[in-house]
Amino acid sequence: MNLMDKIIVSEYGNAVETIGIEVFQSASLVLQTKRLSEMVCEQINNEDRNCLARATVLMGAAALEALLIEVAYIEKPELYDKREFRKTGFEKKIEMLKGKEFLPLCHEADKLWKYRIALTHSEPINERTLKTGEIINAEGAQWVYKTLEEFVQIIWNSKIPSWFSETIEIRNQK
Repeated sequence: MNLMDKIIVSEYGNAVETIGIEVFQSASLVLQTKRLSEMVCEQINNEDRNCLARATVLMGAAALEALLIEVAYIEKPELYDKREFRKTGFEKKIEMLKGKEFLPLCHEADKLWKYRIALTHSEPINERTLKTGEIINAEGAQWVYKTLEEFVQIIWNSKIPSWFSETIEIRNQK
């Protein structure tokens, strides 16, 4: 029996078919973070390096967020549907998605998240603002991408979907 056998349409009725499109951004955000980190290293001008290093941190943090949201959407749709999950911070998302035992594995990614907060919430007397200098350079930009590569393995639990791995050329590690 095919689909048309199941649809009964009177001469006055209409049959409507819907198509859902899912758009995942995490792979492209990781790939763009990689490119930004490479561009930082190519710069001679210090201002350009600093600008691109900041952009690398922000793009890397966007990739972290997208990874968490998309993994929840695929692996735990009931969690994804909760507004609380989508609006909470990095550590709480990890805990809700993977459990507390994953928190120590995500230490470097959490540091990246905190650098993003420091860059986007200017507080001149806050210690985290003072630490942004640690990351705004070529080595920091390379660290951001390395941190993302490691986080990809952790969050996908070495079950990286082909659409993701084919986009950024990161393979599952055993």
